[in-house]
Amino acid sequence: MSALQILLIAAGIALVGAFGYLAWLAEKKRREALAARRFYNANIREMSRLCRTVPTNLIARAFGFEGGEYFELGSEAERVVPRVDLSRTSDR
Repeated sequence: MSALQILLIAAGIALVGAFGYLAWLAEKKRREALAARRFYNANIREMSRLCRTVPTNLIARAFGFEGGEYFELGSEAERVVPRVDLSRTSDR
């Protein structure tokens, strides 16, 4: 096996590793965003509960606190996860 063949194999392994890392990173970021949305919505739920129950609702009214809106995606287009197709090679 020549040095060039070894170099090409190593470059191919590195490229596959880089794509794997990018896929892992994209999934990690998706999960972090989902966790942040759940955290936010849990806090809104708790704040809304406190604004409705005695005695905390008396304090909430005095200072103008209200329950908030849950974070939800507005349309179906926002829910679609973009797909990346890396299987095609360039035409060069």
